[in-house]
Amino acid sequence: MPKCKSKFEIAIQKAPVVVIGIDISGKITLFNDAARRIFGFGSSDTIVGKEPGSIGGKALGELAVHFSKFISEKKLEREFKSVLDIESDMRRTFIWNSAFVYNENEAIEGIIGYGFDTTAQIEIEDELQTCLRQKHSLWSRLSMAEERERQRIASDLHDNIGQLLSLAKLKLGMLKQSIESEENMAEIDEIKSFIDESIKYTRSLIFEISTPFLNEIAPSELIESLCILARNNYGYYCNFSDDGEEKKVRSEVNAILFQSVRELLANISKYAGATFVEVRSYKDGDNIVVVVKDDGVGFDVDEALGVRSDLSGFGLSSIKERIEHFGGSMKIESGPKTGTEITLTAPVINTKYNKE
Repeated sequence: MPKCKSKFEIAIQKAPVVVIGIDISGKITLFNDAARRIFGFGSSDTIVGKEPGSIGGKALGELAVHFSKFISEKKLEREFKSVLDIESDMRRTFIWNSAFVYNENEAIEGIIGYGFDTTAQIEIEDELQTCLRQKHSLWSRLSMAEERERQRIASDLHDNIGQLLSLAKLKLGMLKQSIESEENMAEIDEIKSFIDESIKYTRSLIFEISTPFLNEIAPSELIESLCILARNNYGYYCNFSDDGEEKKVRSEVNAILFQSVRELLANISKYAGATFVEVRSYKDGDNIVVVVKDDGVGFDVDEALGVRSDLSGFGLSSIKERIEHFGGSMKIESGPKTGTEITLTAPVINTKYNKE
C-alpha cells in the first residue's frame, strides 16, 4: 500500500495540470510541479504547510479564497473559471474542478483543486473570432462591390445596347413604310423579329444582373418584383405573398436576399421543370424569412451543396455561405420528383449581426 501511495503522489506531482490542496485551516497541503511553474516557485521553495497569503502572490490568494469558501459552505462548484494575474504582464485563464478530502470520520478536512490552463485555447478562439469578423466584413465589402459592378453593367446595357436596339427597331419600322416589295418587307420583318429577340434577351439579362435601389426598397417589395419579372420571363407561374410586417434590413443583407431569390428563380427555370412557384416572406422574431417552393423535379440536397453545386457561379453552396456570413441561414427540403422548398432566414436591423 505505501508503494502504491508513493506512485500516486509521484503522478500527482508530475501531472501536466495544476493540482493544489488546502486544508480547513487554509494551509496548503499539496502543490505539484505544474503549480510551481505557473505561480513562479522553484523546486526548493517551501510551499506545503504555509498559508497562500504568506508566500506572496495575489493570484494564489484569490484562488485560496475560492477553495476556502467551498469548505466553509460544504458545497462544491462542479466547474468554475478563474482569470489569474500571475505577473504584472501575464494573465492566465483556468478551468477548475475540485473535490473534498475527508478524514476517517467522513468529516471534511480539506479540498483539492485541479486546474486546466485554457489560456492558449482562449487566445486561439479570440483569434478565430477576429478572423471571422474580418471575413464577415470582407464578404460585406465584396458583396457591395459586386452589386455596384452589376449596376454599372446593367446601366450600360440599358443605356447603350438597349437604346440602340430600340432605335434600330424604330428605323426598320420607318423603312418598312417606304418599301413596296413584299419580299423586302418580309426580310425587314425577319430582321425586326431578330431585334425583338435581342431586346427581350437584353432586358432579361438586365433583370438577372441588376439590383435596384437597395437602400430605398423593402426586401419584400424587391422579392415581389422578382416574382413578377420571373412570371413574365420564365416558363412558370410565380405567386408571391407577404405578412405585411415591416422588415428593415441593412443594404448588404437586402442585396444577399435579392441575389439569392433571383438565383433560385433562375435555377428553377433552368433545371426544375416547374409549372408553379410560390414565394412567401414573413417576419419571425428578429428575422426575415423567405420561402421559395416549386413543384419541379427536385434534386439530391447533399450533391447540390457539394463542389459541383455552383452551376451558374452563384449556386446553392454560395448562397448558403454568403447568407450565413450575415447571421442568416438556409434550409433545403427536396428530393427526386418531390419539388423543392428552400427557406432563407436573415436578421433584421437591431440584432447583433445587423446593428447600424
